[in-house]
Amino acid sequence: MDLATLFQARQYLTIKAHSPGALRLGVDPAILGDARFKALASGGAQLPPGILGVDVSIFTMSVTLRYDPARLPAGRVEDFFGADEPRADAALAALQQTLEQGRA
Repeated sequence: MDLATLFQARQYLTIKAHSPGALRLGVDPAILGDARFKALASGGAQLPPGILGVDVSIFTMSVTLRYDPARLPAGRVEDFFGADEPRADAALAALQQTLEQGRA
């Protein structure tokens, strides 16, 4: 799963808590009915670079993304999942560029 696919899942996710390196997201159960994200639900998705792990809690309907704040700046991560569409678009582009530069 790449950042662009994760970006598409934003409509089902809301920020609940965030500190650099850990972002807790509330999950709308409707995501389970969207075929684009079946791999997320099954745990079969490969994580994007910079994402260290994903912890899912079915009891709280939340997901905690553990990420490397040295590779993915906390402000950009929050903008990526935020409600403001232009800022989210800019964050996606910036994160993709950061990860591409890190591979060079």
